[in-house]
Amino acid sequence: SFFLAMLILAFLNWLLAIRVGIIFTHLAVSPGEATFYAQPASVQMLHADNKPIYTGRGNLMREFIQVWLWGGVLLIISVGFSSIDLHTLEQQFNVLSLTHLGLPTELLMALVLYFLAGFWLTSQGRLEALNARWLINGIHKHDTIERHWQRNSLFVLLGIALIAAFVPIGSTLPISRFLNIALGVLSYATTMILYLFSFLLGALFSMLASRAPDSQPPPPTPTPLATPQPLNDFVANQQPPAAAADPAAMLVMSSIFWTIFIAAMAIAILFYWRERGYRVNGRFLHQLWDQFMHWVNDFWQNVSNQVGELRHTWQQQQKEDPQPAASKSSWRFVHLNALSPRDQIRYFYLSIVHRAQDSGIPRQQSETPLEYVNNLNEQWPEKQQEFEQLTEAFLEARYSAHPIAKNQANGIKQIWKRVRSVIRNP
Repeated sequence: SFFLAMLILAFLNWLLAIRVGIIFTHLAVSPGEATFYAQPASVQMLHADNKPIYTGRGNLMREFIQVWLWGGVLLIISVGFSSIDLHTLEQQFNVLSLTHLGLPTELLMALVLYFLAGFWLTSQGRLEALNARWLINGIHKHDTIERHWQRNSLFVLLGIALIAAFVPIGSTLPISRFLNIALGVLSYATTMILYLFSFLLGALFSMLASRAPDSQPPPPTPTPLATPQPLNDFVANQQPPAAAADPAAMLVMSSIFWTIFIAAMAIAILFYWRERGYRVNGRFLHQLWDQFMHWVNDFWQNVSNQVGELRHTWQQQQKEDPQPAASKSSWRFVHLNALSPRDQIRYFYLSIVHRAQDSGIPRQQSETPLEYVNNLNEQWPEKQQEFEQLTEAFLEARYSAHPIAKNQANGIKQIWKRVRSVIRNP
């Protein structure tokens, strides 16, 4: 049970770390944004269609803060439960009679480090969001801003840690435990230094000391005669040792055991519910399974599309006369759910233009979207209706002021998938 609990906790921490890493990846300034906004304003207006899609960094920061605070709440609740004396709960189930144990130093350090790390990551995320805003607005920041930001953040975190050290927990203050740990580390270091100094001093004296004369060796002790051994003991001693257990076989047996155990527990729970009148809603479980499979298929399709785009980009780079790296627009993994419906439609259209350009149908700078759609219809006449719908949606998202519903973006997404599959596999 302890192994399963630790495995579940490690898996949840892994998912949390992946989510936080994705958030901070999108918070950072992308190479495409750095290349586009480093150009003069006239060049940016000339290549307005290649403008990078806006990333809602404010929403990403709010998502990180929510994840961090909810994780802190769960950590505080877990630490609180760990300080309850379970022996009193076994004797008498009374909430008022519960006694609390002292908070272990390890849990206290983990709690403080968790919140300090959260404050530090919040500061870094805010700095990345400001860097992106300054870059988009064309504001040149001073070189010392980041250094001052890091230094001031460190001072603030040290102040928070100092205040937290004087907050009373139980009958003691955390500062006393911290001082106890610091004194223990200092005492251990002093002891190790004195031990090392004594060892070196003893080794030096042993090298300088005169060597004592060799004394005559003592007479050898007589070897005892061997006693006769019974025949049964001799046969037992001649048997080969038992073979060591195979780790693979042990792993298979352990997996079989845990599988049978989990299946038995599930069957027992089902029988327990059935005896008390509970019935499992098969339709609800079927809907959950369909939603899960739909999510898996959508995720796998997105991954396959990203891999196909990377493969296609790599093949284009291997041609004899590749384009300069500076003239190519930077396409990276875009988190579509973090974009607004308007930005999603713009992304769908621009990705199709990018694919068509790689397939030999480039869009000239003087061409409007309505003129360019005729070239697409001539190359792929079977998708003429999809091209026109995608172009109309792009013009509406690009130049209209009214809000765009999410279901409209989802409909354009299905059209985008069909068109993209045709351009990729003509």
